[in-house]
Amino acid sequence: MLRVAFTITLWAAVSCAEFVNQPTSVVYKQGVDSTGYVACKISPPNLNVIWNIQLLNVPHPQVIYSSPSFFNDQLETKYSINTDASSTGNYSLIIHNLERGDSGRYTCQVSSLGTQAANVTVADPPGIPVITAPSVALRERVKSTFSCESEGGFPAAAFTWLLADTRLSNTAHTDSESAGVSKSVLPMELSYSHHGALLTCVSHNILSSTNSSIVLNVQYKPRLTLSHTELIIMRGEPFQLMCTVTANPAVAQKQWLTEDGNVVSTSFFGNGVLDDTKLKCRAENSLGVTEETVQITVHYQPTVLIREGNAINVSESSEIRLTCDVDAKPAAGRVEWYRGNQLIKRSAELIIASVTKQHSGKYRCEATNNPTSYDGTSSSFSDFDEVFVNVQYGPKQPTFEVSPADPSGEYRAKERVVMKCIVQDLGNPAGIIRWYKTNQSDPLGAISADLILDNPQVSDGGTYWCQVENTISSAISNRLTIKFADVPQLWSLNSSKETNVSIGTINHQLQCAYRGFPTPEIYWYKDSKAISGDMGLYTVESDTIIDVEPYRRVTSTLKFAGKDRESGLMVNDFARYSCIAYNSVGKSKLNYEIHLNVLFSPKFSGFSKAATELGLDVEINCLVLSYPPVTSIQFFRGGNLIEPNSKYSFSISEYNVGNRVYQQKRSLKVISVSAEDYGDYRCETTNALGTEFTDIKLIKTSVPDPPTGLVSTNVTWGSVTLSWTAAFDGGFTQAFTAEEITENKLIEGIKETQFTFQGMYSNFFLKKQLQ
Repeated sequence: MLRVAFTITLWAAVSCAEFVNQPTSVVYKQGVDSTGYVACKISPPNLNVIWNIQLLNVPHPQVIYSSPSFFNDQLETKYSINTDASSTGNYSLIIHNLERGDSGRYTCQVSSLGTQAANVTVADPPGIPVITAPSVALRERVKSTFSCESEGGFPAAAFTWLLADTRLSNTAHTDSESAGVSKSVLPMELSYSHHGALLTCVSHNILSSTNSSIVLNVQYKPRLTLSHTELIIMRGEPFQLMCTVTANPAVAQKQWLTEDGNVVSTSFFGNGVLDDTKLKCRAENSLGVTEETVQITVHYQPTVLIREGNAINVSESSEIRLTCDVDAKPAAGRVEWYRGNQLIKRSAELIIASVTKQHSGKYRCEATNNPTSYDGTSSSFSDFDEVFVNVQYGPKQPTFEVSPADPSGEYRAKERVVMKCIVQDLGNPAGIIRWYKTNQSDPLGAISADLILDNPQVSDGGTYWCQVENTISSAISNRLTIKFADVPQLWSLNSSKETNVSIGTINHQLQCAYRGFPTPEIYWYKDSKAISGDMGLYTVESDTIIDVEPYRRVTSTLKFAGKDRESGLMVNDFARYSCIAYNSVGKSKLNYEIHLNVLFSPKFSGFSKAATELGLDVEINCLVLSYPPVTSIQFFRGGNLIEPNSKYSFSISEYNVGNRVYQQKRSLKVISVSAEDYGDYRCETTNALGTEFTDIKLIKTSVPDPPTGLVSTNVTWGSVTLSWTAAFDGGFTQAFTAEEITENKLIEGIKETQFTFQGMYSNFFLKKQLQ
């Protein structure tokens, strides 16, 4: 050993030295592997190398080799190193005749590099383990101890316990050097679920593992598994209950029992169960008795009965109380009262505090529940009962009307009149109708809803009424006074049938007269539209005198004067005028008509613009009003008369009022518009009273101009009609949008120039929108 220490102190450092192959731990199998190998290769090869070992059964380490030789012959026969180690650097150690005693730690020590070590193990596999179970019978809830022993094996065996392939725990083991036996002890509390399970002991070391198993035979009292613990069935529905028993030892007896303990059978097939009940499954073996209970709930569909019966009589204004008795399980989710198909109440009781005639009729109580069947499905079932309620009452007050209806009560003599006694309800029982007239104490004899005067005379005038009577009470209608008279007749004319008047004429007027009884009222019309004195353009005056009693003669004058008329006759006065007389009997059969022709030089209407896109055709319209009619309409461009050619074409149309031409339209069609075609065009027209012209500009398509002349008409408490005048459409078809400001609601796509708002309570304004 002094030699080894001296050698170590003389080692010199060598730069760039390294282990090429280092020692690594290795396991060899006893009796199979005869030679072992521990690597140690270095570079450069001429360094000093020492091998020392620490064997498992030797208390002290020992040096077995120091370059370049072994220490004794015995070591040289057990171990060897390649003979060319000094030139190759391969100082790997070879172990001959391997046995368990060669197990230990082998260290290769090299000058300048230090040491590298590895473990060498010569192992034996463990023996097949032997499981020892308790000598007494295994029972649930009782702790039992199992042992497992394995002979031989190096290193000593470790143990793993498995129950049905599930690892339980690693247990301590003991080694016996004299006997070479390893042992593991497993304490375990057993349950019924362990019965029949495979208990496995695995012994293992670094070389291999082996195992053995036993089947556990665990005794336990009966365990029951029911097909149902709670069961819902329909009343009378067949059903089956299953009770599965496991036990060790096997059960001696299994029974089904009722709530009071009576034995039903060993297997249960139910049928005809009407009410809720409980059934018990009971099983017994030598270890004890086990019982499980099934709650059976019986469902059934509703049965409905109205307690008061199927028909009752009740007086008007009294209280009626109807009760609906329902038997159902589960309880009815809905109990409802209906009259016809109308739901009136959701309750088992219906109370009407003060009945009226409207309450007469058939009432139905309907109940619905959702019972569950044996198969677990639920269905909806309903039942109902009905009662007829007969409310008795007197007749309601009748209404007396005359046909044809006239608020004044005045009718033309010798024309059929029908008096109607309108009764909304004759009462219960039904009453009868009688007619009465002033100055006659007895009924007129007619027992009917209609009193008919086929050829009434003046003497038939008077006050009439009708009366309805039944056994409970009577009711009298309103009273009407009836007069018989004539319709108005045309009396005289103070104007001709047609007249020509120049525009601007001052104080022009029309006049007509009628006679009749009652006093006629005369109305003026312009082209069949009523003229009102508050229009601001006209003044209507009437004069009434007594003719032959009871006739009255009325003369009416229509004056073309008013607060909004700036001068005399205007173009818009060109029209057909008529006057018609009315009284309470009707309208006059002959009416007065006159055509007023207003003479004026041409006037232009329509728009001063036309629009289109490049490459498209466009019509430039010149709309002319005149009377007498125009003799010519011409178009000019830059002072030059436009003639029809490949670029331009013309069309003309006329519009009539009362067969008198007063409006003409001539259209200039510009074909395939170019940029040079945009600009001003002049339309010039002539009639017998003069020549006029207007300029029309052709532009590219654009947004429409805002509408003008917005006014409200026909205003009621809940509606208003807006009217306006459409402006230039920009070259496209235009639509309008009305907006309710307070509600922020838009009505879009209006094609006409008026719209009526319904259900409005605030202000509105109108916007035009291009579409």
